[in-house]
Amino acid sequence: MGPEDVHAALTASFEELATEPVLAMDQGWSFSTWQVGPNVWRFPLTSSDAALLEREIELLPKLVALLPVAVSSPQWVGTWAGLPFAGYPKLPGVAMTPIDLRSQRIVEDIAAFLDALHGVPVEIARKALTDGDRDSWGGWLSGIAERVRTYAANWLDPTVVDELERRMAAAERSFEFEPTLVHGDLGFDRHLEILDHLLVEDARLSGAIDFSDMHIGDPAIDFAGILDAGGTNAVTAVMAASQRSFEPNIEQRVGHHYLMVPVFDLLYAIDTQDEALAEENAGEIRRRILAIEIIE
Repeated sequence: MGPEDVHAALTASFEELATEPVLAMDQGWSFSTWQVGPNVWRFPLTSSDAALLEREIELLPKLVALLPVAVSSPQWVGTWAGLPFAGYPKLPGVAMTPIDLRSQRIVEDIAAFLDALHGVPVEIARKALTDGDRDSWGGWLSGIAERVRTYAANWLDPTVVDELERRMAAAERSFEFEPTLVHGDLGFDRHLEILDHLLVEDARLSGAIDFSDMHIGDPAIDFAGILDAGGTNAVTAVMAASQRSFEPNIEQRVGHHYLMVPVFDLLYAIDTQDEALAEENAGEIRRRILAIEIIE
């Protein structure tokens, strides 16, 4: 998708909003994202990605009043090439960095945000999220393990695959949790060194963006990017500032989600035949297996 397509889509549906230059923002795995004037426009790449966008369209307006930071809720919804697209007012702020996690005010802001998000009544969320719930592991990890053994053998040593399977089986067997609404994608971009879905302004957490991976599942997943960016000290600090109680196995669960990030990235790289990305994440899996031994 190019800027001319974005301009054509906006002209067809929202002509009054198509008068300013089209600027590329992010060409990600699921969305092509563009800025036009003060607004951000997200175009799903496939019908599966469109289903993720529809989750945001349905649920984000309900979250605006429930969360303590700004959430960019879709204000305009159109159709282009047979798929929906959405426009959002661009939120102020810049992406969070590891340095920001050293600020006690920001740590407290993150804790308050996650407390509110994980405290959203599950009944409200479930009405909007018609699929993708992970109330328990329920065989879901077994399917991931099977995909790893089937497709990743060319990239991982057999001992690494065996260790991944062992850990996923242990998680599926042992990691009980109280399911909540989760963001699902508060990850750390290792290349840009940012938590790119959390925004900071004036030394405070100011906003959260890209909720397309939200689902009902394990709240520990929303701490994995914090672990990646700031280490165990940052996770401990955020949990200490939280008003919620945590199960005894919370640290192990955070470590598990931290380990799984490059696993999913490797499978994506294999699906898209991106050899450089596959090699990078195979190495990251090996590194994290060693690191998680310390966390466990």
